[in-house]
Amino acid sequence: MDCIELSLNDLQKRSYELADLVKETYEPDLIIFIAKGGYLIGKHLGDRLGVPIVPVYAERQASGLKTAVAPLLKILPKSVKLMLRKMEVNSGVHNKIKERQISFPNDAVVEQVRKAQRILIVDDSVDTGGSVVSILDALKEIDTSLVDIRVALLNVFTEAADKLPTHYCLFHNTIMITPMSNDSKENSQFISLYNQYLKENGTRSQSSVLNVVISKI
Repeated sequence: MDCIELSLNDLQKRSYELADLVKETYEPDLIIFIAKGGYLIGKHLGDRLGVPIVPVYAERQASGLKTAVAPLLKILPKSVKLMLRKMEVNSGVHNKIKERQISFPNDAVVEQVRKAQRILIVDDSVDTGGSVVSILDALKEIDTSLVDIRVALLNVFTEAADKLPTHYCLFHNTIMITPMSNDSKENSQFISLYNQYLKENGTRSQSSVLNVVISKI
């Protein structure tokens, strides 16, 4: 299993590369990024394609062990972190957590989604496809059945690829270490950028919840 580590600058370059790939066959009129990991990729794609972006939250119960060790990740040697990531992917833990709570920030965003004709869902990496499938189910509930919905990702694992609609990606079966990762040295910079986006756009912080749709797979 390959592994790639991206800095903030690398992430922008790769996101532009992904945007150019999308542009070859598709012109979305709205980008929905899966918060919070998909934020910067969604922003860069939106900038490159000239398309507005909105967040969607696909939240699942966090692993107790993962939450407990999160503060230690930054100080572990890279080889150890990579080994832990491989163990997480191979364990199938994400397959065991089936329920996703899907929500949008407010009614205005829901209305923006409802009016779109070509929606691009953006995330960093998809391992099982559960979040994307749940979001697709949620979109059906707000009357987007005739909308052309596609997905753009940095990476997709084989298990998830068959569950997705038309999608664009740069990597396959690759462990991604990006500024969105808890163990990235640039994670604090990413969090600052994300919080600034929330503040400027009046969207919710992680601690507040507005349920629009709850979907299970």
